[in-house]
Amino acid sequence: MKRSWLQNLLQVENLRAGTKEVFEVLQVKGHQVGIYTTSFRPVWKIKWQMLTYGIKPDFIINEPINRNRLKSIGVASSKYPPAFDIHWHIDDSIGVAIEGERHGFNTVILKKSARQWGAEVLRQIDARQDTNEE
Repeated sequence: MKRSWLQNLLQVENLRAGTKEVFEVLQVKGHQVGIYTTSFRPVWKIKWQMLTYGIKPDFIINEPINRNRLKSIGVASSKYPPAFDIHWHIDDSIGVAIEGERHGFNTVILKKSARQWGAEVLRQIDARQDTNEE
């Protein structure tokens, strides 16, 4: 995603092209869409950065929130979406895919170089939802 001069000046993190559109499509379909990161950045900063792109996440979970929750339920994993009632986790880490298989949560894993990633995310979620509804 191309950053504006203000985003460059303020060192706002660059996002994949199409991120805003994927958020919007999923939210229109009734999904709660948020950020689940192992970053230590404060929630307010992540929210502010997303808003500079016109993206309004439904929730934000950073590493301090993640660690506290996983510790409280005794889960040893870098991420565990079910602890936050997250049904689909989109990531670029093979390690998260392995944790998903080990702990039984849904992942959509993207290659960092994927160009048509948004369409792939929507296709996988729609396909899995159709399978779960049968």
